[in-house]
Amino acid sequence: MLIFGRKSQYESIICENYKQIYRLLVYLANDSSIAEDLTQETFLRAWASLKDFKEKSSVSTWLNRIAYNAFIDSIRKQKKFENASPGPGDSNSQVIPSPLQTLLGNETSKSLYAAINKLGQEEKYMIVLHYIQGFSFSEMSGILVEPVGTVKWRTNQALQKIRGHLGNGEL
Repeated sequence: MLIFGRKSQYESIICENYKQIYRLLVYLANDSSIAEDLTQETFLRAWASLKDFKEKSSVSTWLNRIAYNAFIDSIRKQKKFENASPGPGDSNSQVIPSPLQTLLGNETSKSLYAAINKLGQEEKYMIVLHYIQGFSFSEMSGILVEPVGTVKWRTNQALQKIRGHLGNGEL
């Protein structure tokens, strides 16, 4: 059983999970600075809710769920802000590639990354959790609070869409 009462123990949890949470959020947000902010937000939320952690899942699963919720909350805030005050010249804004996109140098990686980016947020999350973060369907079930069968089905649907994008030359 984990004992969360001590700062040093929490620091070890951060050290063990920081890169994984950051990598997940980079894939979801497509922006390293947003991912950094959301990673910090994730660990702040985790610290604030340590008393609620019941150890029904692993610490990693629990942190990934918090990270995903932080990401969804940031999208909701962004949409509220955009709806409240649309900025001038939004249609002419230039897209600056993220550091991750810059690293993806070869054509196959670029095509695959573009296909993943064409997915909706929920589908993209399924692919990132399973194929990039390496979570099992059972662990994903804990993160998403959905039955394992539903998680498998949703992941398969996302893969089918990626195959469709790659096979149809939509990229």
